[in-house]
Amino acid sequence: MAKKASSIIKKTEVSTVNYKKFITSLKTKIRSAQIKGAIAVNKELIKLYWEMGREIFEKQKEEGWGSNVLEKVAKDLQNEFPGVVGFSRSNVFYIRSFYVAYEKVQQVVGQFEALPIFSIPWGHNVLLIQKIKDPSERLWYVSKVIEHGWSRSMLTIWIENNLYRREGKAITNFKKVLPAPQSDLAHQSLKDPYIFDFLTLNEEALEKGLEEGLVNHIQKFLSERKVMISEGCDISELIRKCFVNVQSNQQRYILTGGPGAGKTSIINCLAQKGYFTVPEAATQIIEEDLNKGIKQPWRAEDYHLRMYKLILRRQMEVQQSTTPIAFFDRGHLDGLSYILLQKRTVYQGILDCIQAAIDNQYFSNKVFFIDSLGFVMPGPARDEDLQESLQKARCLEKNYKSMGYEIIHIPPGPVDERAQMIIDCIIEWGKNE
Repeated sequence: MAKKASSIIKKTEVSTVNYKKFITSLKTKIRSAQIKGAIAVNKELIKLYWEMGREIFEKQKEEGWGSNVLEKVAKDLQNEFPGVVGFSRSNVFYIRSFYVAYEKVQQVVGQFEALPIFSIPWGHNVLLIQKIKDPSERLWYVSKVIEHGWSRSMLTIWIENNLYRREGKAITNFKKVLPAPQSDLAHQSLKDPYIFDFLTLNEEALEKGLEEGLVNHIQKFLSERKVMISEGCDISELIRKCFVNVQSNQQRYILTGGPGAGKTSIINCLAQKGYFTVPEAATQIIEEDLNKGIKQPWRAEDYHLRMYKLILRRQMEVQQSTTPIAFFDRGHLDGLSYILLQKRTVYQGILDCIQAAIDNQYFSNKVFFIDSLGFVMPGPARDEDLQESLQKARCLEKNYKSMGYEIIHIPPGPVDERAQMIIDCIIEWGKNE
């Protein structure tokens, strides 16, 4: 009898391997459904804003109401739905503008749901309304957002650099598409405060952990999914390792500016003063290739990808150090600015690297911009003249500003004085914290 009982017990034991496969399958289905649900809710939210905008616009025409009625509408809706950001005064104005922006386009297309604007978050739509007047151009960017899964910050960069002017074509076929679940676009949709307000997840509910339980769980899934899709691409693994545990007690500052502005000399001076400095990745790659006899290595197809891989490795070195302050000779947006100026291929891995730096607030929001000396010294790793250097400087400043970074200009002067100016700024900021 004892043997028989033992046999029954063995049959009821759970296989560890089989159970892991089973529970992994369940988790994947749950998380996939959550993502699809968030995207579906986003579509309903945008449709609601469209209908609200249409009704407000038509009532204004019928009744002759002025813009003051929008403030009244916002006030009444806020009284009924307190704390909902979607019914703020500014957003009610955007809701009306949203309908007006696409009213004629909708008449041409016929079915307004066929427009791709319903497949991107509200923040993306507001950004497009603010920055672009031409409907065709707006729709072109919308299609690119969905195709590439751009976050709002990435969309800003492409608009600021006139991507449409370089390669835009009119959109004539509106496909029913949804953003890829693993993309930054889907990621941003899941954190969109307009969506949570729409579902009445108010502040009290958020304090109970509903947002943390949903958003953090799906963020983890998206992170794992992105690495899995990019398996075999070593830059994805570098990104994961670099940003897995970003030290919050480190201050990491970027020094940027046009070629020949004296930036590297300042970095070297800071190193001599005992500060942890990170040399420019591009310089190392160029020097290595020149020593191999490769002419103009910066024109190689994989040059920028190699550069970003080296940048990530150096960022990991900083992470592993105990230094409280680190200075970087160029930052995550410098390479992209050069790529755009040179009209080169932008690899997805590079965009992922930039987005990870932004999302993790890896660098200080204050960027030291080294102003031009008024001349450019020629060298083996530099082929720009003064005019080209100033053009690149303008592009760099614009891109950092568009991403919300504060520019701290360091004027021309002796190297030691410029380095001391940077140190004094950081000391002063420390006093005010």
